[in-house]
Amino acid sequence: MAIEMYIEERRVERAPLTVKEEALLTVLTAFTEEKHYAPSIREIVEIMHYKSTCPVACHLNKLEEKGYISRNKGASRSITIIPEGQNAVEDSVMSLSQGVPVLDLDEDGNLIQTGEFAPYLSLHSPLPQSTLTALRMADDSMVKIKIFAGDFVVAARNVTIKTGDLVVVEIDNKLTVREYRKIRGGVQLKAYGQAGDSAWQSEPDMLGKVIAVIRSFL
Repeated sequence: MAIEMYIEERRVERAPLTVKEEALLTVLTAFTEEKHYAPSIREIVEIMHYKSTCPVACHLNKLEEKGYISRNKGASRSITIIPEGQNAVEDSVMSLSQGVPVLDLDEDGNLIQTGEFAPYLSLHSPLPQSTLTALRMADDSMVKIKIFAGDFVVAARNVTIKTGDLVVVEIDNKLTVREYRKIRGGVQLKAYGQAGDSAWQSEPDMLGKVIAVIRSFL
């Protein structure tokens, strides 16, 4: 009852969107429904044919101010769309019954299209379901860090990432797990599979920090 009363106090009527804000929200919704994770700023710039990230940042700020999205500005791909009639507080206490979307990968890290109905993983977590994504690994290339074929790697977006953490990252349009290391002048992503390490001058496109590896013995 106390939670319900608190949520009710936070609920406000959302302001209408401009044409450009509506277009951006449509892009965010379509991308998230197809990929099961949010687009990066660079991807939004490319999709909407902007020349810089400035207008995207401006429109994202407006969408957040008006209550259409929530995000953690310190994390990559942290945009979460807030359904109509809900707000950011409600999203954090949503029923766990919805499950976490599963992205199936092939041995090269490419997404396997699963059709209209994507699989979901039943997972109890204190984090909002909308911030979690699960990858189903296809091979044993990461056995050095105890990740095997068929394992579900669960990543969370709106959490702090520090040196030594495992992250799910997109490199050359492929998803993989790397060890995050903050180095002078940028970021190093240590590889445990066949690929080599890679260095970045800025934050890479990350789906989030690995918070769990789930294995089925059935």
